[in-house]
Amino acid sequence: MAAPALAQNAAPYRDCTALPPNLVDNCGFEQAPVGDEIVPGWGVTFGDGSEPALTLGPTTELPHSGSGVLVFQPAGGNDPDTVTQSLPHLQPSSTYQFGVWWYGGVVTPESIPDSSGTFDAYVDGVVGGTQYAVKKTSEDTYAPGWSFSMVNFTTAASGTPRIVLSASGASTYVRVDDVAVAQVPSAPVAPTNVSATAGDASATVSFHAPANTGGLPITAYTVTSSPGGLTSVGCTSSPCTVSGLTNGTPYTFTVTASNLAGTSPASSASSSVTPAAEQSITFAQPETQTYGTPFTAVATSDSDLPVTFSSTTDAVCTVTLSGVTTFHANGTCTIDADQAGNDAFLPATTVERSFQVDPGTPGAPTITSVTTASGSVTVSFTPPTETGGSPIVGYLVSAGQRSQECDASPCTVSGLVNGSAYEVSVAAQNELNTGPAAQYEGTVTPLATQTIEFANPGSLPFTMTANLMARATSDLPVTFTTLTPDVCTVTRAGGLTPVSAGDCTIAAHQDGDDATAPAPEVDQTFSITAVASDAVRLSEGWSGDTTVSIAFAPPVNTGGAPILSYSVTARGGTAPVTISCAGSPCTITGLVNGTAYTVAVVPVTSAGNGASVFYRGRLTPHGSQTISVVGAPESGYTGTSVTLAATATSGLPVTAELGDAGDPGACSVSGLTISLLTPGTCVVGLIQAGDAAYSHAVPVVVSIVVTTAPASALTVPSGPVTTGSDQTFTASGLLPGTDATFVLHSNPIVLGTVTVSSTGVATLTTALPSGVTGSHTVIVTGTSADGTAVTLSQGITIADPAATLPRTGAPDLSGLLVLAGAALLVLAGAALLVLAGAALLGGAVLLLMTRRRRAH
Repeated sequence: MAAPALAQNAAPYRDCTALPPNLVDNCGFEQAPVGDEIVPGWGVTFGDGSEPALTLGPTTELPHSGSGVLVFQPAGGNDPDTVTQSLPHLQPSSTYQFGVWWYGGVVTPESIPDSSGTFDAYVDGVVGGTQYAVKKTSEDTYAPGWSFSMVNFTTAASGTPRIVLSASGASTYVRVDDVAVAQVPSAPVAPTNVSATAGDASATVSFHAPANTGGLPITAYTVTSSPGGLTSVGCTSSPCTVSGLTNGTPYTFTVTASNLAGTSPASSASSSVTPAAEQSITFAQPETQTYGTPFTAVATSDSDLPVTFSSTTDAVCTVTLSGVTTFHANGTCTIDADQAGNDAFLPATTVERSFQVDPGTPGAPTITSVTTASGSVTVSFTPPTETGGSPIVGYLVSAGQRSQECDASPCTVSGLVNGSAYEVSVAAQNELNTGPAAQYEGTVTPLATQTIEFANPGSLPFTMTANLMARATSDLPVTFTTLTPDVCTVTRAGGLTPVSAGDCTIAAHQDGDDATAPAPEVDQTFSITAVASDAVRLSEGWSGDTTVSIAFAPPVNTGGAPILSYSVTARGGTAPVTISCAGSPCTITGLVNGTAYTVAVVPVTSAGNGASVFYRGRLTPHGSQTISVVGAPESGYTGTSVTLAATATSGLPVTAELGDAGDPGACSVSGLTISLLTPGTCVVGLIQAGDAAYSHAVPVVVSIVVTTAPASALTVPSGPVTTGSDQTFTASGLLPGTDATFVLHSNPIVLGTVTVSSTGVATLTTALPSGVTGSHTVIVTGTSADGTAVTLSQGITIADPAATLPRTGAPDLSGLLVLAGAALLVLAGAALLVLAGAALLGGAVLLLMTRRRRAH
């Protein structure tokens, strides 16, 4: 075991202000007035007695050491009187000893016998719970005289331990003195944060001291290399040096710390470093340099490795790695020379050299403009881009032999002779040098000044011309120009001509001569007022349905103002009718057809109504009308007629006339009925000539192609067909748009009714009736192309699809029906016998066609 941290006689009084780390003492017992119930540096909790519970006793209380002692004398009750002190400065996870001197009973005037009181001295907030140095119960007997009690405890990884002194019981009387806490000595923990720097056959190792020194001072640190196991000698603090290493070999290092109690574990190893030979740089001091001149820094290393350069004054100079230096301003230029080393050589110590850079010559300014005045010239310019490394302090501007110094642009040189030509230049100056001059191209000539006197002529009417007057103070002639050509024009001599109403602005000029500068332009603005417009120029007039219209050209002279509108008046009815229109042509509506009107036009401007003009004759409105026709066919057959339904919107009658464009004899006209006579083209014109209130209508032409009506025919499927099958029947030569009905005889069965197409064909596709077989007749009734009724018939044989043998014998004609006009002819049970050759015709087709003319 380690030696005790506290001996029974090793707790003397200590001054609170000089208390060493890891110690707690009863210094407060000596600091307060005698009899005080407050213990400096300690926390006090009183019990439930009514008398003073604890005090700092007088010297008669015989302290163990020093002049003060803590006295417990509870007045009674069960709550203890307690004195505590926190120990925040103890190291975590470390072992300490807590010791206390205590004395039970009084010294004078008499002894107090053992009582039922208690007294405890302990440490809490530590590993393993509360650790008691003293734990006297009411059954324990007080030992006579001073006693020393001690206990070891271990601090936790976190938290704050606390000393507690506590007494209770009415007859308890306890003195306490020389309370102390000290760390139990042990070896320190390992150092941390180890790092190494290589040297020439050596390395310098830095580290942090152990967080826990084991309660004893560190007596030595030992640094050990790997490989080789070489160690530092006589090192008591960071950093430590290890010598005897081999240059070019990588090494890592560990560190141990030692005190009187032992040596710590080795630290974590440092990063690897490689010792190398030292080298030094030779860098001669540069002389003063001038801005704008070339300079290259030169330095060498005794290792023969290349030296690199850098600037620490970039505002004055910059340098490349190889030493090429660029100056940016005058001042002090500082350049560092470095050699970074390699496997055999350590980095060289930086060598720094500073030298003066004097200003150079500035560049030439740039002249931007040169202006003259009477006896002077003013030069404007921009500073040079190159200042010579020093700020520009001024400029020297020259005009011939005269010059002027200025701080900035512009700069004026005075005292010149008007009319004389001068060469102009400007040069920049820094604090040491004047740069080259910038020369203005050509020469400049100062001129005398002049002004123009130009009075405002006031408002002028549009119809008035004027001669403007102005005078120059130089007595040179003044000229004029217009700034508002849309309003007015002016001659150079001042002859003014209005163009339109508005604000007219005239500028007066005097351009100077060899000795006189141009005068400042003088402008005068005055009004050109509008007058009434001239009359329009009429060109054409016409009438319409309750309207008259007039066309015209605008006035040649509008009085200086734009035309706002035109006022047009028609007179001839019960009251004049006036309208306003924007331009030609103008139309007046709402007039009475058949009434003659006179028409007048007046232009209107901002100046009012202009001159009026009347159309040369009267205009009479007429209603318009159109012809419409219904039922006019495009084609028709000879022998038929067409009656047209033609009307006019006026309600007046429409007549029809044969047109010259048709074929002669193709048709004839009677009223609105057209008779189609021979093939060709029939052309008829429909006419309405108008009357007093209506103009004639545009004729409507009707054209009809006349053809001969085609013959009617019926087509049925050839050969035997089967009952119930779909078959197609076609009848041609019929009247388009009419109905055609198909019937199967002998026992009549209607197959269907269809509408005749535009080509005169009726087509029916349908299924034959089931169970009907044998020879039959298909009969079609309808209207032929020429409009007459027509009946068409055609025989057809229908077979039973289940029959296996061909049918023999005479044809059965019992079902044949022939319609002739309104009569029905029935041929039943008879055989048709052809006499010539006595041949029997079976299944023959009989076509009987009967036509009846349609009455007209």
